[in-house]
Amino acid sequence: MKKIDLVTSGKKDEHLYALRELGYDHIATRIEALWDTKELNTYFNSTIIDHRGNRSGFPTQVFSHILRLFVLHNVEDETFKLDPWSVQFYR
Repeated sequence: MKKIDLVTSGKKDEHLYALRELGYDHIATRIEALWDTKELNTYFNSTIIDHRGNRSGFPTQVFSHILRLFVLHNVEDETFKLDPWSVQFYR
């Protein structure tokens, strides 16, 4: 299994470009607009987690770019801890 460093594997603009190329321009545009805000985590949460119960999910490549953008955004936020057991992780 290949080890991936989610923090250093690409920059924000590369992932946004890839999302647009894959046909997810609306998601890339929204992420870009919310980039320097705390509201972006709420958007990631609503985008990644199926709260309706009827979605099939993203293709792997698309999800990978969204996840990397999530990590890049939160690495810049010194108050955010990437602890999967933390309540803050899911906000």
